[in-house]
Amino acid sequence: MAYRFIARGDEPDYHLVLMYLRHGWLHMSELDTRLEALLPSFTSETIQQDPAEFRRRYKGLKQMAKTVGPRTIHRHTEA
Repeated sequence: MAYRFIARGDEPDYHLVLMYLRHGWLHMSELDTRLEALLPSFTSETIQQDPAEFRRRYKGLKQMAKTVGPRTIHRHTEA
């Protein structure tokens, strides 16, 4: 499920994955290992996007995991 959330790439989806990590239901090392095994079989049909795009989104999730908490919401507000 986490990979589907990452593939969608919406901020609430990223926060769900971060929550899974924070609760210990997933571990980043496990996601990394499984991703390396799965990525060669990913096609635009299985994850509905280019594998390079998925890697970019995964990298974004990893950066987000280092900087924000699971309930942090970033919204653009006009002054």
